[in-house]
Amino acid sequence: MFHKIKIKFKNGRLYQIRLGHFTFFEYGRENGKKFFRFPFLRKPQKDKLVFYLKVNSRSYNTSLPCLQFWLNIVKEMKGDFYLLCDDDILERRIFKSIIFENSDVKVLRSKRSRFKKQVNNICSSRWVNAAYAHIAVYLHAQKYGIQEFWNIDADDTMIFASSKDIAKSLSMAADYARKHNLDAFSWDMHRSSFYGLYWTFGVTFTRLNTDIESILNQAGNGQWRKVYSECILVADSQDTNLDCFFSYLLDKGQIKLGTFNVENVYFMHWGIANILEYFKTLQIVCEGKMYYPVSRIIDESKGNIPCAADVVCIDAGISKQESQKVLQAQLHAYLGKLTFLAKHYEEPEVKKTYQDFLKQ
Repeated sequence: MFHKIKIKFKNGRLYQIRLGHFTFFEYGRENGKKFFRFPFLRKPQKDKLVFYLKVNSRSYNTSLPCLQFWLNIVKEMKGDFYLLCDDDILERRIFKSIIFENSDVKVLRSKRSRFKKQVNNICSSRWVNAAYAHIAVYLHAQKYGIQEFWNIDADDTMIFASSKDIAKSLSMAADYARKHNLDAFSWDMHRSSFYGLYWTFGVTFTRLNTDIESILNQAGNGQWRKVYSECILVADSQDTNLDCFFSYLLDKGQIKLGTFNVENVYFMHWGIANILEYFKTLQIVCEGKMYYPVSRIIDESKGNIPCAADVVCIDAGISKQESQKVLQAQLHAYLGKLTFLAKHYEEPEVKKTYQDFLKQ
């Protein structure tokens, strides 16, 4: 059945008429002018750097601010973006809460009809959806000849620096990947904490040097999962994902992957705010060491580790103090609200009004 989706942006409103998940046409008003178009006829703007912003989390208190953060980065870098979301409820909440920069809002869905066998030979059941989302990014880029792009977990990652400094840092990372002919270059979300044994997606610059199908076919019958789980994960359950498979291909020399950090910049990975990994949700790299501020509060001796030997530390000229100011502004915002509430109640007229009401 046809249904209408409403999307807000700064200078107007966008309405999409969809048949299922397919946007048949869209219309609206932007800067006072009406428009009507068929979005499936539009082709990617190849003169712009493409960001695939993947969102999957209904933890709205973190996922929505993270998405807004990445939309701000796309704007700063004058890029183009695709929102990849497979959750109807989450998508509706995004369109209700986020105000986009303009009417160029494009939504992708993962396709489950291809690569089922390969995905089952790579992932345990809880990681299947994430794998299909990553694959969707590759397939879309291949289809439209997008040779370079950022693949972002946009619902649980955040970098604490000015948009200008982040744009500079990511551009430097992209230049490094080009110079060293890397297939993918990702932020150090796990590699150092796994002591160099594990490569991960998350915030990843990708160069489309190879076909995704040829990569996935290397999973074979899934025998690699048993050995990888025993030797790397030290687990019998074979709880593997696409990150594990890419790590295996990296170790085997079948794909060129790299990992980077940005010196003196705080980074938050909200998605691991669980009892096992909470200690490393917030991290910062200084002079070749990875520091975990949460862990340092509990035990300073366990609050830092050396960065993995193959991790590239990018120095974009950002000071720790600059990053800390952005972090404080974000994480202390609600503290300021609470302080305001306390002071507001102490005003004589406010307190008297409330106390008189209580006596009624």
